[in-house]
Amino acid sequence: MFMTGAASEADVWENAFQDVYRVLLANLQVPDLISRRRYARPSPAFQGVYLWDSAFIAQVWKPWDIGVAIDTCLAPIDLADADGRIPHVTTHFIESAFTQPPLLAWSLWNLFDWSGGDDARAALREAFPRLVQYNDWLCRHRQNERGLFFWAHPYESGVENAPRFSSRDERVLSDTTRLSAPDFSSYVILQCESLAAIALELGDQKQADRMRERAGLVRNALDVFLWDEEEGVYFDRDTASGQFVRSITIASLMPLWAGVPDADRAARILDRVVDTEAFGTRLPLPSVSRSDPEFAKDMWRGSTWLNTAYAVLLGLERYGFREAAAEVAYRLVDGVYRTHAKTHRLYEFYDPERYDILDLHRKKGNHWKHLTLGSKPRAEFVGWTGLVNTIVIENILGYSRDRGRAYLRPNIARCMEGRSLIVRLPEPDVTIEAERLRSGDTQCVVRDTIGVRRARIRNADRVYVDEMPLESDR
Repeated sequence: MFMTGAASEADVWENAFQDVYRVLLANLQVPDLISRRRYARPSPAFQGVYLWDSAFIAQVWKPWDIGVAIDTCLAPIDLADADGRIPHVTTHFIESAFTQPPLLAWSLWNLFDWSGGDDARAALREAFPRLVQYNDWLCRHRQNERGLFFWAHPYESGVENAPRFSSRDERVLSDTTRLSAPDFSSYVILQCESLAAIALELGDQKQADRMRERAGLVRNALDVFLWDEEEGVYFDRDTASGQFVRSITIASLMPLWAGVPDADRAARILDRVVDTEAFGTRLPLPSVSRSDPEFAKDMWRGSTWLNTAYAVLLGLERYGFREAAAEVAYRLVDGVYRTHAKTHRLYEFYDPERYDILDLHRKKGNHWKHLTLGSKPRAEFVGWTGLVNTIVIENILGYSRDRGRAYLRPNIARCMEGRSLIVRLPEPDVTIEAERLRSGDTQCVVRDTIGVRRARIRNADRVYVDEMPLESDR
């Protein structure tokens, strides 16, 4: 990757972009006693096959090597129990008793949507029955009488020391089985939407209808039962007492990704996203609102995590909040890349207000965690931090594929006006250059093995690369 403009800024982006792929490759594992196929470790500190990590890592691999992306997504599905549960993590020594955010169907469908190739279609056929079984298992074991979903334990949520669930050091943990969770319920909606799309692709209309109906029921229940009109966000709610857990965390925004709120409610969530005293921090979308009294720069109590920030970014795009999405995308990428420039490392979570890790903690007061994992975020982590490169390619440049057919839908932040962003991808060999103009349009140049194509793309338009005018290479 290369960006024109100030040399120092260009170097910051270029060096970090390349390092993501270096660490991504270093964390790729060959088949072994854990997995019969390649799988991706989040970092050397986490040696196993992790459920939601794999779903996100596959999206980092997607524009680089679709075969590795598919293996990464299938590896945790291979490890599903006979009853359908997919474990949170499987290592050489243990299999977790919990599950984790169910995002594998969403990830696998995105891989097929990108590729459209025979290998991706074969992966859909192989995984679909297990993913349907997993969805049914969740409905049997994690769905309450409201039709919403609850975490069996804070660790199952992936955001275990969030103030909605626990004390900072985890000495006090909530009974999450009583709480209807907006994030879990949103993930299930996305899972059902993806399974419906896969079913249609495989010619199974009955399953497609069943999954669409299930998604609709959960969406309606979430919107009715978990929306707090006073605060203008979604909260966990105790099914016994009916009381909200009014902790404003990233989970409060997650229904945006699943398309739950109507336009008015989505606009109120957007207000929180851009508010500098809420989620509009320097490195945006911290795990807890900056205004929440429990905010702390400690893992899921206020640090910024790229996976959940990426999810909200996709939600902004789903609702057409393009200007906000462009700003969020730029600041996420720039913040991670600038932190890398200072520290020469990629981390699992980030400071929402500064470009280093000096103020960050890992479950302060939890001596066991400090002994086993240290008191700071783990380094050499691309489990989802690598999504910054995905954001550059897909959300900023707007380069993607529709069943293998490449298109551009750039969304470049106003602050990048007058600078060109250039990215080269190896599969196929293509270089994309984009510059935001003062009008808000984007001037794009695509160079591939066929030649050079140029087009001026209006904001929000999608242009297929093979329809761009072709000229001889100069």
